Amino acid sequence: MEEKKNTKLADFGKKIGGARKDQWKGRGMSLEDLLDMTDQETKKYVTKDNVWPKPDWASLLLEGNVEKAVRYWQNEIRKSLPANAGSLSGQDKETRYVRVVSELRDLVMNVRTGEDAKNFYHEKVVPNGYVIPKTGRYVDVPEGMKGIISNKFLHAAPFPGELYYKQRKKDYVVFGVPKERKEYEICKNKLTTCLYDKKHVFFEPFGRDGKMRLTVKYGCSSVYFYPEQAEEYAKTWEPDTWFVVNTETRHIEAYGLPDEASAMEKVDELATAACESGSSEPAKKKAASRNQKAVFKMAELSHFTRTGEEILKPDENVSPEQFLAMFPVHGGEFGNWLSGNDRQQHLNMAYEALSDLAKVLGLSPSDVIFNGKLSIAFGSRGRGGQSAASAHFEPILEVINLTKMHGAGCLAHEWGHAFDYFLAAQVNDEETFASGTHKSGLYPSVFCDLMNAMLRKEDRTITDFYTASCKFDKVYRKSGHGYWSSRCEMFARAFDCYMADRLAERGWRNDYLTSNADSFTLVADDGMTYRAYPCGRERERLNGLFDKLFEEIQAQ
Repeated sequence: MEEKKNTKLADFGKKIGGARKDQWKGRGMSLEDLLDMTDQETKKYVTKDNVWPKPDWASLLLEGNVEKAVRYWQNEIRKSLPANAGSLSGQDKETRYVRVVSELRDLVMNVRTGEDAKNFYHEKVVPNGYVIPKTGRYVDVPEGMKGIISNKFLHAAPFPGELYYKQRKKDYVVFGVPKERKEYEICKNKLTTCLYDKKHVFFEPFGRDGKMRLTVKYGCSSVYFYPEQAEEYAKTWEPDTWFVVNTETRHIEAYGLPDEASAMEKVDELATAACESGSSEPAKKKAASRNQKAVFKMAELSHFTRTGEEILKPDENVSPEQFLAMFPVHGGEFGNWLSGNDRQQHLNMAYEALSDLAKVLGLSPSDVIFNGKLSIAFGSRGRGGQSAASAHFEPILEVINLTKMHGAGCLAHEWGHAFDYFLAAQVNDEETFASGTHKSGLYPSVFCDLMNAMLRKEDRTITDFYTASCKFDKVYRKSGHGYWSSRCEMFARAFDCYMADRLAERGWRNDYLTSNADSFTLVADDGMTYRAYPCGRERERLNGLFDKLFEEIQAQ
């Protein structure tokens, strides 16, 4: 049946949804946002960066309505709070985290003056019950706030004033400074101007040999400088002229300047020169470090071949309703940029791929989509970029996402991740994926045997599969769901190979289901070839264990 012109298949099933992160960026997460979240979403998204998004301090400082010391103090309080609710205990810890952190966010960010900051602890922290004062300097923290209100917070909350920050805090210098100007500000901060008035700033002899030094008096204190040309300077410097000194090296960088404005111009000139001469090498080192690892790229298929039992006739299209009738997924979603033809092609190929998967594993269509819990998305949930994943499984929303072309061929791999996830969920494991722990007694013994077989051969030596995966970690950046040598990622690649082999044994082929199982090959500089997928006897052993695992599942 031909597709109507200019029409597109719509999303089907229930809405997959997802966290409204775009809204949190502006206002921060609130308690109301938790109402529409699943437990998994709550665990992932209840973080400080979402509840109290990091402000654009540079822009706030440019506004000029709040002094820098207050903005710095606000940032110090934000930094003192835990990154998530992991440090809390008891029930509803994510809810308590959002409530307390959002309250503190609003109280702190509404402070506008140094005076208000000085009074913040006694006027806001104590009266609002964040701490309960005890004898002397000791305080108690209410039960519901333990894990949020910590010693870090108690040290950050009192406002010591701008002078303290200038004298004691090195990072205060670059706070709120645009990245491209930070090095300049660091260089400039080391330089200070001073008036040579021969009263508070003067040359004087010191020591037994009578050498000259420059003395700068600050009230009852003095700072001394020992330039090599001190004797000459003492004779030639004109009073009421300005000089520039480097407070780090104690070197006099310039002198004889007629006024303060000229001295400040000189500071700018010296800082700019120091910045330009010292910035290139670190940048090169940083770039070299960043470019050490390459991105592994899989071959993109221009067309997809499928052979095997006929599921759809050559000109037949499956509708979203037919797809749901056979595979009642929780939801199906298409990317906005997918054309009508692309949507139909993806839906047809996914329908056939899931059918082949079910037949090979001996599972019902309902089991393949985990009793309606699994969702599937076509090019709607990925991220672009050089190292973007070709496909991925989102445990938070229990959805497999396949990109327009790169993701095709990865369905078996991502289904392996989904199986790993739902196996853990079935037994209420604390780990997101069963492969993370595969605790004895919690999972079928054959699953534990399979996980161990990925890492060790029958003689207990390390497998070539694991060795090559570790080699990939050293050469390539992380890709897709996790690191190359993680058990989660190795499990998915091993399952992909298993599916490819069992299809081949039947004389079948499905490029949409699996086409990349044997593509993770690396020829190292030493000429050695590493394959980050099981081969030979290791592969046969893992395939046998996968057979036993799915036989046990069928028998249940």
